[in-house]
Amino acid sequence: MVVLEALFRRIHAKMIEKYGADAVEHMIEISSKPSLIKRMPFGKHRGIKMEDVPVDYLNWLSTTDLDEDLEYTVS
Repeated sequence: MVVLEALFRRIHAKMIEKYGADAVEHMIEISSKPSLIKRMPFGKHRGIKMEDVPVDYLNWLSTTDLDEDLEYTVS
């Protein structure tokens, strides 16, 4: 917990340098957006870069129930 708190404080300080009084709002905005996943997190293509995963597999995957980040990456 101490490491996470120190990391948050460091990020917060950097955001204040960049955005001033609006730093927290920018942090919330950034963290509310889905993230692109760089490597397939599971299945037979686990660990492979997403751009190297076969398109037919990604098409099939897009028809399943995905978390927000994976759905964003696949679409």
